[in-house]
Amino acid sequence: MPNVGIEHLRGFVDEVMGPAIAYDRGHSSRLVETLDAYLRANSSPRHAASRLFVHVNTVTYRVRRAETIIGRKMDDADDRLLVLTALKVLDLVEGGSSRPAGADHGHQSAEPALG
Repeated sequence: MPNVGIEHLRGFVDEVMGPAIAYDRGHSSRLVETLDAYLRANSSPRHAASRLFVHVNTVTYRVRRAETIIGRKMDDADDRLLVLTALKVLDLVEGGSSRPAGADHGHQSAEPALG
C-alpha cells in the first residue's frame, strides 16, 4: 500500500471507529473486537459469542455500548457498512488487530461467498 493512502485510510478508521478504539484503550474493553466478531457473524449475537468465548448477553451489551460510543446503529444498513468497512481497513492497516483471537480457528466464515 502506498504511504499516501495509508494516512487517509487511518483518518477514515479514526472518524468511524476512533471513539471505540480510544474507549477500548482507556477501559481495557473489547468493543472493537466484539463489533468485528458480531458483523463477521452476520449480526448474530449467538455466533459472535461463540467466536469470542463469552455469553451472548455480553455481546449484546458490548454492541449496544459501542453503538452509543461511535454514534452508529448496527441495525442501520449504512452505519453497518461504514463500521464493517472501517474494521476491514483497520485489519489491513494494523495487520489483523481487530480480529478476535481464534476467530478463524475452527469456525466457518459467516461471510457470504462471492460468485
